[in-house]
Amino acid sequence: MIARLEKDAAGHYDLIKGNSPLSREDREVLGEIFLLLLLQRFKTKSREELRKMIAELTPLHETRAGKELLEEGIERGMEEGLEKGMARGIERGMVKGRQKGVADLVRRMVAKGRTPAEIADLTDLSVAEIARLLAEEEN
Repeated sequence: MIARLEKDAAGHYDLIKGNSPLSREDREVLGEIFLLLLLQRFKTKSREELRKMIAELTPLHETRAGKELLEEGIERGMEEGLEKGMARGIERGMVKGRQKGVADLVRRMVAKGRTPAEIADLTDLSVAEIARLLAEEEN
């Protein structure tokens, strides 16, 4: 029985995938079922040996299962990308917020008459950083 199935597999597969009265979708499903049957029956054969047996193997992306896997992969990728993008955006926003807060603090201290050296002593910023912040404020 198995030897005959191996011998006739290509013909059966052609009948399933060929011009039958079945819809294209039904032919695809039956083709997938047939391939799974072959995989179960011929566990010791390699994928290449099975491919030679039926003389054609539908590319995964053309099968229903392959399309579903691709869709699932795309959905997961989009979800992960969105999560990573949101996390990066939040982090960047927090960094910019801190920088703006420091710049505002320096500007207010200068407005109250503090020198860059005094501000450096109070904030642990260098005089050069304070000068840069003040220069950015002017631009």
